[in-house]
Amino acid sequence: MPSVQFYLLGQDPSTGHEIEVNSSEVSDYDSLRHLVAGYFAVLEPSGIDFSVDNNTLEDVSEVINSQQPVAITIDGKQVRDVPGPAGFP
Repeated sequence: MPSVQFYLLGQDPSTGHEIEVNSSEVSDYDSLRHLVAGYFAVLEPSGIDFSVDNNTLEDVSEVINSQQPVAITIDGKQVRDVPGPAGFP
């Protein structure tokens, strides 16, 4: 079963997760989105896309066969810090 290194675009790739992708369970792009959303606590998986070197991966096989960490974008954008006041020291 292949495993793929995923990380949130905008964060360091080393902070990502290595996820085993079972091709019998992940048959389409939407099921891959749901699998990855569970690891990264994304509430709405339909906004997830995958990219490598700023190139969007549009097929599950492209994601599974990637030799590099795969970036996750949310609604086509990188992840950013939640706006708000700084926490207590």
